[in-house]
This record gives sequence, C-alpha cells and structure tokens, in this order.
Amino acid sequence: MTDVEKQALLSFCQQAMLADGSASSAEQQALLRAADRLGVPPPPVTAGPPQEFAHVLAALRGGGLESTAFEFAWVICAADGPPNAAEHWFLEAVRGGLGISAESAKEIEARVGTLIADPFVPSNPATQPGVPPVISATPVGPTEPDIRDMVQSAAIMAGALELLPHSLATLGIVPVQMRLVYRIGKAYGFELDSGHIREFLAVAGAGMASQMVEGIAERVARGLFGGLLGGLTGRVVSQATGSGVAFASTYAVGELAKQYYAGGRRFSSIELRQAYDQLLNQGRSLQSRFAPNIRSQADRIDPSTLASLVRG
Repeated sequence: MTDVEKQALLSFCQQAMLADGSASSAEQQALLRAADRLGVPPPPVTAGPPQEFAHVLAALRGGGLESTAFEFAWVICAADGPPNAAEHWFLEAVRGGLGISAESAKEIEARVGTLIADPFVPSNPATQPGVPPVISATPVGPTEPDIRDMVQSAAIMAGALELLPHSLATLGIVPVQMRLVYRIGKAYGFELDSGHIREFLAVAGAGMASQMVEGIAERVARGLFGGLLGGLTGRVVSQATGSGVAFASTYAVGELAKQYYAGGRRFSSIELRQAYDQLLNQGRSLQSRFAPNIRSQADRIDPSTLASLVRG
C-alpha cells in the first residue's frame, strides 16, 4: 500500500468516527498513533467539508481497497454499538461511493449484527452506579491463578482474531473484552451490564472505536486484507513482530478490571487511565511470549462459528 493510500485510509477512518458528529479525544489520539504506526502524516483534527470526503473515496477506488475500506467503515461505526441513523447515512454514502452492491452491504450488516450483540445477559441497569463509584468489595474473591488464566485466554483469543485475514473479524475483539470484564466483575461479586462495561472501558481510555482504528493500522502495516465477506476462510496470515494491538489491549483491560473490582471500584478516572496505560505496555512486552499460543488459536478458529466463539 502506498503512502497516499495509507493517508486516504486514515482520513477515511476519521470520517467514519465523525459520522455522527463527534469523536472523543481518545479516538483522535488513536488516529495519531495509527498515523505514526504507518509512517504517514496524521489527518487533520476536524472533519473536512463534503468535497474532502469525496476526495478520500476517490483515493480508495481503483486500487482494490474498496471492499476493505467499506468493511473498516462498518467496524468503526459499529465499535460502540449498532450504527445510529447518522452512521447508517454515512455507510450508505460510502457504499455508493465505493461501488459496493446493496446485496453485499446487507450481508455485512447481518454479519456485524451477530458480532456486536451483547456478549452476556445484562443485569438491571438501574442498579448500576456510574463509573467509578465507591462501594464495599465482596469479602470472598477468586484466586489469582483463576483470573490470570481468564485474562490470558481472552488476550490470546483477541490476538488470534487480529490475525484473521478479514477486517470484520476485528469486531470480535469487542465482545471478547466485554465478556472478560463481565466475568471478572462477577467473580468479585459485581453484576454488570453492557452500558457499565462500555463506560468503564471509555473512562480508562480503552474505547472501542479508538481500538478499532489502532487495529486497522496494525492490519495495514502487516498487509492483512481480506475480500468482502468471502475473505473469512480461516486462513491465517503469518504473524509479524509488533505490539499486537488486540492482545495487549485485552490483557490490559483484564488486568485493570481485576485491580478495579478487587479493590471495590475505588479508582478515580485519572487513576484508571494511568493504570491502563501501564498495563498496556506490559501487554505489549508479553505479546512475543504468547505468539505461538496466538497462532495456534487462530488456526483453530472456525469462521462459521465466530459469533458464538467470541461469546463463549
């Protein structure tokens, strides 16, 4: 991929994040990190006029990137839940601009819907205070090995999904991380719903859309591109050296959840962000150690059961 195409893809990711009118500071920082990973100048901080969007689409046409770009648009718009009306309008504009058939778009929408559904049965949201509350910790908790194995297994699964040559597989990382937080919270006596978990991740700086953008940069750098829908065949692209965005972020999310819920949810927002950044660096340092496990897990993934697998 040329630098011009990388720049166009980054600008396209930014347009997708801004499709409903806003993008968080964490998402903007993710764009800067993605640009650095790809070795190209970062896109402008704010959304450009309509002709800029048309210019971005034009840069992505004709080079075999149409399908990949359309899937990336879905990945970003669906990272924090089902696309809203503004995001659907954006996706339809992208579909037309890239020449994607309506039939293929509907198939992608169905595939995305199965991947972004809640990965657990939510509890009563009315009983869940905001993040981060101060309440008493449960007196009986899980053992250290139980949580460690839980975190490592989820991080390996997320890393394996990152290796699949299909951009929509990246969406599987979202329910893997959400279910991990849910299971850890439950182990310490807390019943969590999806709204609480998404808020916890966002406060920590692990927002889903920002993770998706960083993951896209990793896939571009590795040359992982799959064809529209049909590319999900279970074939695994060789694992390149690097941070392993999905493994490191999932490891950090799990370890942070362990500290947070074991301590009775007494972290401030600043403490959550600081702890997550430190744990993210730990996850990156561990990625090479677990690389054989990640490759082995990726080889065993049956694409036809991906939705049920990531909720397992």
